[in-house]
Amino acid sequence: MFRKRKIESRLIEMAGKFLTQEYKPGVLVTITKAELSDDTNDGMLFFTVLPEKEEAEVLKYLQKKENEKEFRKFLKEKSGLGMLPRLSFKIDSGEKNRQRIDELISKE
Repeated sequence: MFRKRKIESRLIEMAGKFLTQEYKPGVLVTITKAELSDDTNDGMLFFTVLPEKEEAEVLKYLQKKENEKEFRKFLKEKSGLGMLPRLSFKIDSGEKNRQRIDELISKE
């Protein structure tokens, strides 16, 4: 369990660095969490985007094969992780919902 959490934490950190370097300026992409399978062979990275209207474009960017290859290369070179899990990306709707609730509560 500790090893899995450590890998998830490292993936969040490295994905954030990759996107800061590789994605266009003016768009803030935040990796909010990582979830790995129990055997750590597969994983999902969740993200949010500001401005929100850029979400679909960011998701499309992350799903392009050449960008997936660049990200894996980046992880292999800089993460210190041995075996890399197969990763996919998903918009973090849970985080968006939490932010909306906070916004509604603060209006009261």
